[in-house]
Amino acid sequence: MFKKILFMKSNKKISEELIAIVEKLSNILEIDKNNILVSGSLSLFISGFPIDGYINDLDIEIEFSKNMFEKLSLIQKTTNSKRNSVEYYGDVDKTPRFDINIDGFKVNVWLPKQLSEMFVYKDYVKYKAPMEVLKHKLGYARVKDIQYYKLLISKLTSMLGANNLNYYQL
Repeated sequence: MFKKILFMKSNKKISEELIAIVEKLSNILEIDKNNILVSGSLSLFISGFPIDGYINDLDIEIEFSKNMFEKLSLIQKTTNSKRNSVEYYGDVDKTPRFDINIDGFKVNVWLPKQLSEMFVYKDYVKYKAPMEVLKHKLGYARVKDIQYYKLLISKLTSMLGANNLNYYQL
């Protein structure tokens, strides 16, 4: 398993490691892996968006159900290993979140009321659509998200210069 993803790895290597985590999580939670939606920065990266640096954790969404919440809470109470653990983080924007360590790798499990119907399906994994991720990140207004938007704007505007275009030609 990977600790941090350094973006010198190939997409194939990242996909293989991600598939292993999604499969392990689906086995632990006893759900079909098609009911798991990968979100966050990794979803952006897989969709071709630039990422500056490392991804330190994996964001996953599973549709909320009372049964799933209780299952995660039970696992939290019965697991005593730091390498494999579950901890209730709390509600963020009215969405319950659990932090899970799978073989020492941090996975943020979000339980939204409904999964986004906009997603990219690649290498047997569902990824939240990039615009959906960006909208979600914008809502947080965290410094790191604003810095990411600046990076993205910079990349997009540099593409204009690379094609000998300027803003006034548009």
